[in-house]
Formats: sequence, structure tokens, C-alpha cells
Amino acid sequence: MKKVLLTLVLTFATLILNAQYESVVYDATNNNFDNGQPLPAEQNFAITGGISADVDLVEVEIYKNDKFNSPVYKASWQRAASGGAGTFQIPVNHRLRRNSDYSFIFREFATASDEEKLKMKQSVFASLDAYVDGVMSAGKKSIKVEKKTNQIVADLNAIMDEATKYYVSKGEFNFDGFSSVIDGKIEQIKGGKLRQGVFNIANDDFKSKRDAKQQYGEQLIDELKMAIKNEAEQVIDADSYIAGTVNRVVDYPVEKAKAIVGLQLGYGGVFLDGELKDFEYARSPYLGVSFPLANLNLGPKFFRNANLSVGMFLKNFKDENGVKQTGPIIKKPVYAALGYKVFKFVRLNGGVVMVGESNIDGSNVSFGDVNFKPFVGLSAEFRIWAKLAQ
Repeated sequence: MKKVLLTLVLTFATLILNAQYESVVYDATNNNFDNGQPLPAEQNFAITGGISADVDLVEVEIYKNDKFNSPVYKASWQRAASGGAGTFQIPVNHRLRRNSDYSFIFREFATASDEEKLKMKQSVFASLDAYVDGVMSAGKKSIKVEKKTNQIVADLNAIMDEATKYYVSKGEFNFDGFSSVIDGKIEQIKGGKLRQGVFNIANDDFKSKRDAKQQYGEQLIDELKMAIKNEAEQVIDADSYIAGTVNRVVDYPVEKAKAIVGLQLGYGGVFLDGELKDFEYARSPYLGVSFPLANLNLGPKFFRNANLSVGMFLKNFKDENGVKQTGPIIKKPVYAALGYKVFKFVRLNGGVVMVGESNIDGSNVSFGDVNFKPFVGLSAEFRIWAKLAQ
């Protein structure tokens, strides 16, 4: 019964995910998506693909170029405790820019076995010991330390980072650097009084006090090594995944741009003449087209809601003397305006109207008395998406 309920829950979750994300299939054999189709532009999507039975974790990193310097997005899939599926599905909550190329790194991980952990432990311990022996040594009078404490700890951290970069902790128990205990041990060595070795070490077998001091210095270094190994062992022995197959997809294309054109039908008032307290104005419906000032999915919110529009008023204007004011070329007043979305389909527009006369003689166009008048208006806007040629 529990298995049936689990299956239903997983099925329902998959249906919800597919409803929210366009699914893209990664083919590791051909190293492409959807048989070479471009990736979805400016929308969330999910990457799916086949995996072998021993793969328990899949990571994907997305890069803006083929330099693989710093990923713009990282995500992963982890096999459920009940095992099961031979496929992975990773939601990508990052919108890829249209007309762009992106690179991908896919990493597959399997659960690290005890044998693999042991090999790793032996290798890491040998590297850490070799480093400590290279920066400090016990003499018969003192312990020689080649570097400052913070540099030694930084180098030890780098050795651990390099050794564990192919391992991922199952319990988020990742290596965050050696503790302050290690700093303290190094400082103890630097400030150690080797003459204490005469009293701390049974020196019956030593020919001189100098031999006892050197033995004491070596003991302090060994204690440092043991403290380092104890902290490293906690990370290595934790339940973890070990990296296996790594695939790279270089400069893969995203869908081409879509031209976005808005059709506007509005009603506006035009200032014709006069002063603020006593002015002439005209009203008329207008029709035009608009163009967004920013990418509608990726641009800043203010610019996503703003646009530039051009068009014409459907009626000519008349001033208070009854003089008709028309427009050039098309014999209707034409306008240019900036608009901002105030409701889902409604925009507030403000701009200028060009009124005047023009004459067309063959290929020559001459303008008479042309004036520019300010106007404001409200319009309903309907967007049309036109996919450009591939």
C-alpha cells in the first residue's frame, strides 16, 4: 500500500513539474539536447536524461561561455532512498537569453564505497604529512617553521579542497577548513620550549639532552599531524558520493529572438494652445504600435513595463476658431509617446503630436507649418509575437 501511495505521489509531482517546466532531454551519447534542437529561451525548463543503476547523483552547471570560469546556475538530482528510476530530472530555474550560446557540465556520482574511502584517506594523509614535514622540522635546539601560521593553514585547506573536489557529502557535511585547534597546535610548536623535552621524555636511551629536545620537537610535530588527520578523517568517512562520468556541452544555442509588437487602441487629450488656467484642447481616439524598452523576461521591472509607441489620431483636431489641424503625409495627426503599464492590458501614454501640412511631389516631400503638441492618453495594448527567421 505504501509503495502504491509513493508511486501516486511521485507521478503527481512529475505531472505538476511538467506542467510548470518545458522538458528538455539530454542525450549523453550524442552530447546534445532534444536531438540537436535549441534550448528554450527566457523560460524555466527541466533537463531529463538516462542514467545507469549505480548513479545516485547528477549535477549540472551552466556557463555563459566556453571558458567554464564561473557557472551562472547550478542544480542537481539525487536518487530517492527507494531507488527506482533510470532517469534524472533537474529543474532549471534560470532563464537563458535568446540568441545566445551556453555551455554545460554534467557530473555523475555514485555512492563512495569503504574501499574508495580508504584509498582516499591514505592518499590525503600522505599529502598532509608530506606538507607538514616540508614546512617544519625538529632540530636539537629548536623547531624550524618555514611559514606563518595562517599560510600553513591555508595550504592545508587547499590540499583538502583539491583532494575532496570529486566527493560530495550526502549530509551536507562538507569541508569548510581546518578548525582553530590546528592554528593553536602550530602556535604551540612555534613557541615550544624544547628544554621541556628533558623532563617530558624518558631520556635514558639518549646520549645527550639535545637528543631529548629533538625527540620532544618531533613529538609536537606528530601531535599536529594527528590533529590534522583527525579532522580530515571526519570528512572522508562521512557518507558521500564519488564523481564518475563528466560530460561537457560547449556553446549550445538557445532559441532565436521573437519580435514583440504591441497594437494600441486608445483615447487621448491634446493641448492645442493657451495657458494653464485657460487652454484649448482636443480629444480623439488613436491607433498605434509599441515596442518594449527592455527584454520582457529578463530586463529591470521598470523598463519591462515601459515602451515606446508611434501612431496616429483617428480624427483631426479643431481649435476654438474652427480651424482644422491635420497631420503631414497621412493627413492625420501623428504621435510618438512613452508608455507605462498601469494594468495588465492598459497603458498610460504621454508624448507629442505632430500637426501640420505636407506636400508630396514625386519623390520630394515638403512640410508647411508643422507644430508639436503635448498629449496624454490611456490605451489598451495587445502584444503580437513574431518568430524571426532561424
